[in-house]
Amino acid sequence: MNPWKISWVWLLSLTLFFVGNEACDFWDTIGMGVKAKVKIYNDLQYGAYLRVHCKSKDDDLGWDACPYRLSYSFEFHPEFWGGTVFSCEVKWNGESHCFQPFNQDRYGAIFDPIIKWYVRPSGPCTIEKYNHRLLCYTWDSYSCNA
Repeated sequence: MNPWKISWVWLLSLTLFFVGNEACDFWDTIGMGVKAKVKIYNDLQYGAYLRVHCKSKDDDLGWDACPYRLSYSFEFHPEFWGGTVFSCEVKWNGESHCFQPFNQDRYGAIFDPIIKWYVRPSGPCTIEKYNHRLLCYTWDSYSCNA
C-alpha cells in the first residue's frame, strides 16, 4: 500500500476517534474545553446563613453553608452538545426554594465564564450579560430535580 494512503487512513482514523465521545475529554485535557463557574451569593440579611445544595443529572454537589455576603461556587464543563442543567435548592430560616443557576439550553453556546447569582428573600437575581443590569426572578415552584 502507498505510504501516503497509510498516512491519510491513520489521520482519518485518529480524527474519527476524537470526534466520537472522547472529543470533549480530549479538548479539556489540552486546555481547549469551555469551563463555566457559578457563584451564588448570600444576599439575604445580616446574620442569615444560606444553605445550598446544587446538582445536575450527573453530579450531586452536596450541601454547603454560606454566611451573609459571601458566596458558594462550583465549576464544571458544559456538555459539548448542550443540555447541561444545574438546579439548586437554597434554605434559610425555615424557608426552602429552588432555581436553576445554569441551563445551557437557556444560555446557549455563549455565556459568561462566571455566572453570578444573588439569593434574596424575594428570589434569585443575576447580572444581564450584555447591558449589566440586575435581573431578579421569583422563586421557581418546580422540584429541585435537574
